[in-house]
Amino acid sequence: MSFFRRPKSSQAANPSQPAETRAEIMQRRAREYIRTLQNSYPREYERLLSEVENDDLARAQLTLRGLGSVVDEGYLESVLQEMQEQVTAARFA
Repeated sequence: MSFFRRPKSSQAANPSQPAETRAEIMQRRAREYIRTLQNSYPREYERLLSEVENDDLARAQLTLRGLGSVVDEGYLESVLQEMQEQVTAARFA
């Protein structure tokens, strides 16, 4: 039995391609949660979007916490950040 760490299979298959960083994973998952809200919970998504557009982030966070069955607690900040970026991009587009 070897005590040396072996590379994960995804890294071993393509060592020239770096693994996803934690921030990239958080951002990707946040986007997935937002898509889920848009498609499966449109009313809650619209409420959340309105709160983010009005810079009422405390209320938006409470709304997200109320959607705990959809959005994991660890991703609340990432989802809010991603929605803020989308709102800002839409304003300047």
